[in-house]
Amino acid sequence: MKTFRKIQIAMTLLLATSSSYAYEDYGNIPSSVNFGDAQCCESTCCESTCCGKGFISADFLYWRTFEDGLDDCFPLEDLDQFTSSGRVETRFIGKGRDPHFNWNPGFRIGAGYQFGSGIDVAIFFTDFHSRSNRNRKEHTNGNNHNKRHWKLDLDVIDVTIGREFNLGTCFTWRPFGGLRGVRIEQKLRTNFSNFENFSDGPNSSAIFSDSISSKGSSGDLSSSHTPGKQRFLGIGPLVGLGGDWNIGKGFSIYANASYAFLYGRFHVDLQDSDIFLYGTEFCSVKKNLDTCQSVFDAQIGIQWQTCYCSNIIWVKLGLEHHQYFNQNRIGSYGDLCLDGPSLSIGIEF
Repeated sequence: MKTFRKIQIAMTLLLATSSSYAYEDYGNIPSSVNFGDAQCCESTCCESTCCGKGFISADFLYWRTFEDGLDDCFPLEDLDQFTSSGRVETRFIGKGRDPHFNWNPGFRIGAGYQFGSGIDVAIFFTDFHSRSNRNRKEHTNGNNHNKRHWKLDLDVIDVTIGREFNLGTCFTWRPFGGLRGVRIEQKLRTNFSNFENFSDGPNSSAIFSDSISSKGSSGDLSSSHTPGKQRFLGIGPLVGLGGDWNIGKGFSIYANASYAFLYGRFHVDLQDSDIFLYGTEFCSVKKNLDTCQSVFDAQIGIQWQTCYCSNIIWVKLGLEHHQYFNQNRIGSYGDLCLDGPSLSIGIEF
């Protein structure tokens, strides 16, 4: 989305270097504007831009994902207490842990067109996948084995329309709006087991290491298996504002912020099976939720561009933050955040 600002800067450079290429569509830009030492082609080489130009871009993303509400508590010890009626009440002592979120690569591609009037239209497609695995054993009370696997698939399509405005000789800003479509799928699988080998044989095992009362205990949890998955499909309006500060030699600093409202539906499938010494419990929940989700995006970085005849080539390096509010529905409610660097290469033709 920031690439259109670079297209406008390059075109104004062409206008400044040759008065014969001053078109009325850019009458708000003085021909004496000085953009530092930014490189530009000779006017005899570059073609006229009054009819507009197109562009394509490709971005390499390296993000780390965070999501609230995915932590879970697994028992390490159980304390049994007998009530006056002879019932057994059990208190668990355990630890809660989040998945171990990793850095993962992704990509984004874009294409667009800027008209001679300065209005631009563009489409961008983002594809990102993330996985997390945690495998941990505890020996506080028996042999407790905890496995967690989390997976995220994210696809985003943005269609935008905007226009760039000049603030002095070095600053530009670009308000834009459009539509965003999103597909987000998440899967969370949790397995917990508690066994301890006894000395009466190498293959024998028992549940927990505490002695079991003749009345039984509600804390005789042997294993737990909890798979869950959710899918969200949504579409809605997107509005934002971008800024660019030209610092010379073809370099500039850019920043963007946007907000989107996504109207869509969650498809949630939750299952849980707990195996105890004296029985098994099963739970299965499926639900469809119509909702309106909000998304915040922010970007900041540095870019460099140069002109080779009528083609403008640019390279950008920046940091990005994307936050999907209340996106977690397979655990406790929580936000989904994606953060990390991005490297973009594009060409205007």
